[in-house]
Amino acid sequence: ITIVNDDVASHSIISGKENYGDRHNPFEPDGRISTGIIAPGESVNITFENAGFYRLYDPDYTWMKIIAYVFPNSDSLVLGKGSNLGN
Repeated sequence: ITIVNDDVASHSIISGKENYGDRHNPFEPDGRISTGIIAPGESVNITFENAGFYRLYDPDYTWMKIIAYVFPNSDSLVLGKGSNLGN
């Protein structure tokens, strides 16, 4: 994905897990993704190496967060089956 900083403040994006209910330390980094500083007007590309669930956030602005679901590369991936496929 490409993150574009169209804000007037610098940002950074890191991945981690959410500490529910802890307003003083709402996230704990997991070391998988770290963009470094993204200055205003700059962008950064993030490549997810493995399938899985990624929670991304800015450690200075913890209300700014992204949840990314990365699916395995497959030509025949079935995500779910419905019982009424005719409608």
